[in-house]
Amino acid sequence: MDFILSAAEDEELKVILVTGGGKYLIGNEGGTTFTSNVNDYTALLTAYADHFKNSEALLAYDLYNEPQWTDDKYFHKKEEICQWTNDWYNAIKNNDPNKHLIT
Repeated sequence: MDFILSAAEDEELKVILVTGGGKYLIGNEGGTTFTSNVNDYTALLTAYADHFKNSEALLAYDLYNEPQWTDDKYFHKKEEICQWTNDWYNAIKNNDPNKHLIT
């Protein structure tokens, strides 16, 4: 990602970084739990925000591209989704407070 953002900066382009998503965040695949998936993603977003906080090419972090909040077995309550999203947003803003957008 450093290479891509550096190349984008050289060409004066802006990047929306698709950070994750997919069933691993909401499902229970591979014996993992929802909580560990959400916590792992929070840690990943924290690391991205800390690493890319000074990037001139980064326009925004895309937390969950084309969200699907149900999978084959589970339907997630609005409160649960709101809490996850809040945690992810805060993970970024605590490390990259003023510069980049979040979508």
